[in-house]
Amino acid sequence: MGDKIMGEKSDKQPHNKKLIIILISIITILALIIIIGLIIVPVVNNYTLRNRNLGMEIALRALMQKASQCQNPVAITIDNKTINLVAIECLQNNQ
Repeated sequence: MGDKIMGEKSDKQPHNKKLIIILISIITILALIIIIGLIIVPVVNNYTLRNRNLGMEIALRALMQKASQCQNPVAITIDNKTINLVAIECLQNNQ
């Protein structure tokens, strides 16, 4: 009878090792998800926002430079609506 009890304990030990490995794997995966959510995603979002702002600044500078040349109005179209951008200095020089 003592042999059966020893045999049952040895059968549970590999099962316990598998369970521990599965739990450690789940905890590791959850930790990686938390790291991605709390660290990597904000860094990528900040990078994207910074580049978007830089792109808008470059576009605005190009529009201002083109308008300040006083050659032709700069047509800006957004959502099927167009406006003509003219620098005030150009209007004052024409008078």
